[in-house]
This record gives sequence, C-alpha cells and structure tokens, in this order.
Amino acid sequence: MENLNDLLYILIYARGKSLKDNEAIPTKIHLQKEIFLLQRRYPFTELNHKYNFIPLYYGPFSKEVAIDLNKGIDSGLISCSNGILLTPNGFKYASEIWNSFNEDYRKIAIQIKDEFNRMDTEQLINYVYDHYPKFAKKSALKKENVDNYFNTFWTENQLSDDYFVEIVRKSRENSAENSY
Repeated sequence: MENLNDLLYILIYARGKSLKDNEAIPTKIHLQKEIFLLQRRYPFTELNHKYNFIPLYYGPFSKEVAIDLNKGIDSGLISCSNGILLTPNGFKYASEIWNSFNEDYRKIAIQIKDEFNRMDTEQLINYVYDHYPKFAKKSALKKENVDNYFNTFWTENQLSDDYFVEIVRKSRENSAENSY
C-alpha cells in the first residue's frame, strides 16, 4: 500500500450487495465505520499505515478519513451527490489501486462493504458499539452521556431548577403567542 488513502479508494471501489464495482456508500458515517471495521480485519490488520480513529459522538471517527474524502471530492475523484462513490476519473484511479492489492485484501473489502452498506445508520452504529464499546464512550446516542453533559453544564453554570421552570414557562408563552 503506497498511500494511506488507498484504503478509502479500495473501499469505495469495492462491490457490495449490488455486485457492481463502485457501489455507493450511503453516508459519511458509513464510510467512517466501514474503514474502521476494514482496518480491524485480517489482512488489513497487518498494514503499517492505518487511519487513526478516536471515540466521538457517533463512535469511531478519523480526521484523516474526513480529510482524504474532502481531497477526493476537491480533486474530482469522489462524488457525494447520491451517497459516496467514485467519478469516472476516480474509478480509473481506484481500479489501479484495487488491482495492486492481492485477492485476500479485495475479498475483505467486498465483505465489509456487502455486510455494512446494507445496514441503516443506527444498525451500523449499534454494531460498532456492541463490538468495540471503547469507541462508544463519547457517544451522543447514549443516554448517560447526554445526561452527564447536561448535568455538567447545569452545575458549571450554576443553574437552578427554578431557572429551568422559568425557561419552560416563557417557551410555552412564546409558542402560544406565535401559534395565532
């Protein structure tokens, strides 16, 4: 593998359930999670150059993946109009990368895309949280994280229950006034 972004291009190039090369990846969240999962499957675990993932609001996130995606879009190799897929120039570029990888790597890329592209975003995030719980610790989807955030905000700003009741009362008044 010559470049770190080769992983990005082979994943986008890989076929999924449609059995067509360059099947669109539904969302940027899917792209992040699928590359994360790709790096954790043999033989990809053996590569020295990996994207660095940190736990963020929707699980593992790599700033490098986001940067490489934007570079691909800016250079006209990747399109995000109907999911994430390669442009004709991107397809040609990625096919050269694809052909430089051995069959074991290509099979795993196809398996990842086939298995996870078909999941909706919530299913995919839950799968990652179940299998890699360390990456769920900052999740915006976990009730205890949201509760902790608001409790900390409440305490740091020395807000009282009376203040909250007053905000709700004013909000209701404004809603009633604006509903006519």
